[in-house]
Amino acid sequence: MLLSYLDDYMLTGGFPEVVVKGVDQQGYLKTLFDGILFKDIVKRYKVRQPQRLYDIGLYLLANHSNEFSLTRLKNIL
Repeated sequence: MLLSYLDDYMLTGGFPEVVVKGVDQQGYLKTLFDGILFKDIVKRYKVRQPQRLYDIGLYLLANHSNEFSLTRLKNIL
């Protein structure tokens, strides 16, 4: 029983909207990511190339458990 709760938590990320309201997990997380990236970071810091920042963000999310270097980040651009 406890393991099933842990599995659910790992799959949903612990976001209440996903668990309680049954919101689509991937859509919800994409909305959060886009909102933080474009509404908060791009506007606040006047990022001139938001697509590059978006690409870096996607790379970091996809490789969150791997070590990375600035050289590797530069090469993905």
